[in-house]
Amino acid sequence: MEPFVNDPSLKKAGKFNGFEILTVEYKNVGGAGVELDVLIPDSLPANTTAPLVVRFHGGGFVTGSSLYEDWFPLWVLELAAAENAIVVSANYRLLPESTGMDMMDDLDDMWAYLHSSLPDVLKKSKIGGLGVDLERIITAGDSAGGYMSIQFALNHSEKIKACTADFPGIDLDMPPLSAPSATPPPGPTLPLTYVENHLASSPKGTVVSSDMTLARFPLIFAMMQQGTLHKYLGTDDRLFPFRRVEKGDKLPALFVVQGREDLLVSVESSKRFVELVKRKGAVKGGEKELVLSVTDGGHGMSCAWGVDNEGLKEGLEMVKKVWLG
Repeated sequence: MEPFVNDPSLKKAGKFNGFEILTVEYKNVGGAGVELDVLIPDSLPANTTAPLVVRFHGGGFVTGSSLYEDWFPLWVLELAAAENAIVVSANYRLLPESTGMDMMDDLDDMWAYLHSSLPDVLKKSKIGGLGVDLERIITAGDSAGGYMSIQFALNHSEKIKACTADFPGIDLDMPPLSAPSATPPPGPTLPLTYVENHLASSPKGTVVSSDMTLARFPLIFAMMQQGTLHKYLGTDDRLFPFRRVEKGDKLPALFVVQGREDLLVSVESSKRFVELVKRKGAVKGGEKELVLSVTDGGHGMSCAWGVDNEGLKEGLEMVKKVWLG
């Protein structure tokens, strides 16, 4: 398994200390609930109408969970506490039991839930009179969650103030995701039938939207070794951020964080995406609202970063300006 999964540098125990957490089901698929978690800083004053951070977890589209602590960026929590904001961290259906279009449906349903039901959820908080300002939303996500963050922002570029994405897995038309790579991808060598054997052992209609154990991680390594992500994700243009931007879809302010030594999401992938966004004029506010931060480090490097980390300063300054005024 890739070293970052158990990399001690990513671990910082007690990240959720100082937060109230409310867990709710935002949709149900065939009897299987898909949940989101609302993280509310204990320091939030009563009668606050709080801005919102919508965060998506990573895990190669096949594993992970909304409250998997090692991968939950510390800086997102520190930002929320500093700016009197709340965080919604959402689960979504995972490959290969579900498809990419299922994940897109989850994004749509989660957006609807935020507007129809989040205000009522906040009434359960120990903080009295707590509300949410749905005119001040930013997104965040790491790895596959960075993909979800960008997709969510592309879907709602008129309503979301800014999108942040840490080492986002978005270059899905490139090997080893779209076809086998000449260079073996990281991870254990797995049988050619690994993913299909997994599906054959799962009851028909199985829905998986959370895996706190990371036991499913080998599935994405198998897909990368064989270049078969498209087989399980799908090929609809809506699933591919590069294609969407090329065709003219717009983004809110965008901040991308990328490590030079990342073995799972190449630095060139993030650079290409930012260059495409720049060339197409895809960010509504122009290049002053587009920041790419490339720093030393591998996959997952920013999970333990605090809000004052040098790799975040320029981008978060820009994000806070458009988010909070």
